Amino acid sequence: RAARAWLAGLAAYAPSPTREPSIVLAGGPPDLHTIGLEALTVLLRYDGWGCRTLGARTSVPALTAAIHATGASSAVIVSHLNTGRQRAVQALHAAAHLDVAVFYAGNAFAAPRSRRSLPGTYLGTHLREACRLIAAAVT
Repeated sequence: RAARAWLAGLAAYAPSPTREPSIVLAGGPPDLHTIGLEALTVLLRYDGWGCRTLGARTSVPALTAAIHATGASSAVIVSHLNTGRQRAVQALHAAAHLDVAVFYAGNAFAAPRSRRSLPGTYLGTHLREACRLIAAAVT
């Protein structure tokens, strides 16, 4: 709770977005762990991106609806549970079919073999580098 409150405080003072279109960020369908996702959102907002963070356990229909509703240019899916990896992969494919840039991160994708044949870009384990990869691909 303390980390979320701290991140919310940082987000409250983030500047207004200066880059368009927005980015949708979501936890994999079975994932509850969102601290990294929330931290990435804060960093992206300070870099000028408009972000819509959907949070934990984002279903594929909710992800695709948010992409449509916001006119987002990209989607970030984070999954930490190996048991939920297949459902996160389904989310990656669904976002890729909407013709948006797709990014993913989390322990479910840590092993190089787990990333074979996936659409999108693996963001790695460093938040600042993840922001750089997103900016380079979207701008």
